[in-house]
Amino acid sequence: MKFQPIQQFPQRLVLSCAGVILTASSVAVISKSSFGIDPFTTFVFGMATITNMGYGICYTLVNLGLLAVIACVGRTHIGFATPITIFLSGFVTQWWLSALQAWIPSPSLAVRCMLLVCGIVLLCLATALYFTGNLGVSAYDACALTLHASAHWKFRFCRIGTDLFCVAVGFSCGATVGIATVITALCMGPLVEYFNTTVAIPLLHARFWNNASATNLSQQPR
Repeated sequence: MKFQPIQQFPQRLVLSCAGVILTASSVAVISKSSFGIDPFTTFVFGMATITNMGYGICYTLVNLGLLAVIACVGRTHIGFATPITIFLSGFVTQWWLSALQAWIPSPSLAVRCMLLVCGIVLLCLATALYFTGNLGVSAYDACALTLHASAHWKFRFCRIGTDLFCVAVGFSCGATVGIATVITALCMGPLVEYFNTTVAIPLLHARFWNNASATNLSQQPR
């Protein structure tokens, strides 16, 4: 079988990697706001609480478990970016948590509110970026995408459903639930869909990618 290259691979690679890094960063920003955490992180913290495992180890194991389930159902959304999210995201989040603690050790209420809003917007934008990159998504995001593809439900409802499930399980296991948890559970689906159509897809097909390629070719020695 002849290998077929992925169309617009450089663009998709940039969008995917940027999405993964920004997603991990946004989790730290939301956590620093002290208004709760996103649904999946709530789930992981709940699992870590009842198993007495560290967050990093629990995060990796939960994602590997989800990845195994998704691989059995359908591998459409598993790709290059998937292992990056599993093995890199935790370290990026931890670095940003340390940095934010050093920069703003005791944020005021106004700063916390700003962190909350910025974190949620950044999370939704980042998710849209690596969805559009289409080189694989995180194991958790693949759950909603697989449900959307198999059940033919709107993505926003699939995402809200998986988020509410994670919040319920995480809370029952002892994880803290706050306003950020509720907002991300109810708003991420619609916001990701919005950023996908207004930012990520137009960015993938932006003309400057072609201009940059043409510039690089013109600069090569002949």
